[in-house]
Amino acid sequence: MDLLLSFIGTLGLILAVGSSTYAITFFQQSILDGKIDRTEKRFLHTVYFILRLGMLLLVLSVIWRMVLLGFTDTPIFSDQTLWFQFTLLLAVNINAILMDRHLIPMWLGPAIAGGSWYGYFFSVILAPSTFPYSFLLLSWTCLIIIFILFLRILGEFSRKK
Repeated sequence: MDLLLSFIGTLGLILAVGSSTYAITFFQQSILDGKIDRTEKRFLHTVYFILRLGMLLLVLSVIWRMVLLGFTDTPIFSDQTLWFQFTLLLAVNINAILMDRHLIPMWLGPAIAGGSWYGYFFSVILAPSTFPYSFLLLSWTCLIIIFILFLRILGEFSRKK
């Protein structure tokens, strides 16, 4: 059972972080001319499908881990990393809805997405650690700021070419 849970979570993470990285980078390149053409849109839809599949697998693995934690004597809120990962998945979904409805600036939405997916990635790598939830949230905020700066630099670099 633990092996299956680990497999689902790892596969979801690989698909989500990989496709998110590609989607953000490809989106930045696609908007350089001011519009996304049919071919670019088709590629992005394919990447978003893979991203959603990864997200679904991660949601299943987080809920599964929460249920398993509920069957132990450990208080459910004791796993700070698990709740941080739940928060990130919630943030990614809310961000996706806001981006889809154009309710968030396009310089911020991809940075939140990238910062969230890489925050999730780092939380998996550091899972055995006992960082408090507040530290994890602060680290996530720093990642979003790093992504804002990175995407601005990428945009400037691409425009100069």
